[in-house]
Amino acid sequence: MKILLLGSNGVIGNGIYLSLKNKKIIRLNSEGYNHKLNKYKLSKFKKCDYFIHAAGVTEEEIKKYGSNHAIKRATKSTVELLQFIVNLGCKNIIYISTLRLYSEKSITLSEKKTRLHVNDNYKLCHFKTENIFKDISKKKKINYLILRPGAVYGFPFKKKKFNRLKLIPYSFPIELYFKNKITLKSSGVQMRNFCQNQDIGKRILYWINDKKKNNTISNVSGDLTTSVLDFAFLCQKVFQSIFKKKCQIIIPKKNKKNLIKKKLNVNEVIKTKNNGNIKKFLKDFFLLLKKNKVK
Repeated sequence: MKILLLGSNGVIGNGIYLSLKNKKIIRLNSEGYNHKLNKYKLSKFKKCDYFIHAAGVTEEEIKKYGSNHAIKRATKSTVELLQFIVNLGCKNIIYISTLRLYSEKSITLSEKKTRLHVNDNYKLCHFKTENIFKDISKKKKINYLILRPGAVYGFPFKKKKFNRLKLIPYSFPIELYFKNKITLKSSGVQMRNFCQNQDIGKRILYWINDKKKNNTISNVSGDLTTSVLDFAFLCQKVFQSIFKKKCQIIIPKKNKKNLIKKKLNVNEVIKTKNNGNIKKFLKDFFLLLKKNKVK
């Protein structure tokens, strides 16, 4: 069995790699894409039994190259890539999407019952790529798995090199370490589901090992569901336990009246036991910052 993993150096890709390390994995990253031509370098993609796409469009990419560029990579370029891989004999395709396809206002996130809320280009890219995976699976009669994780934490393949430090699992600890404070942009009542990168890989492994696998879309419910505000307080608690310093969480005055916390229930079709421990991650990340090894 050969598994081709696109995006293996990133946080999500590395978590998948670590969970599947006993399998034969072909690793591929940015060298597989030509941003000038906005096309995948198909010659870089080898024959495989399973193709895992863990390099979906990011907000940083949209900002750097523009929305039209990103949408083309998520659609036309992805169609060309999948057709090429399937023509090589691949029978199983896997896409890592995002829990953000649902509305912030949704209390229960159910793959079959909760309506998606595609209201920006980031969501649009993932929504369109999901549909492409489903369409090609139907036309070519192959299997697909689509996973929707939330706020993913963990370390990339090169532990010092992070590509998305603006995401709150990283930005909150960074601000706390360098400024002794976290300044929220809003009330912080928005709910987030935090998932360790390797727990995404565990769900992929479960699906791969299922001899009667079905085409599946599954949310990924990680080890912690909490509000943005409470996550800030958790970062504060871990920071103080390590460095014995005072620090503060700042909430904009105009938002202090709106501190009614919501609930969030994340359904998932594929359920496996989570090994993630976000407190341990925060401790390890703070110590990495202390050693000046985060880039």
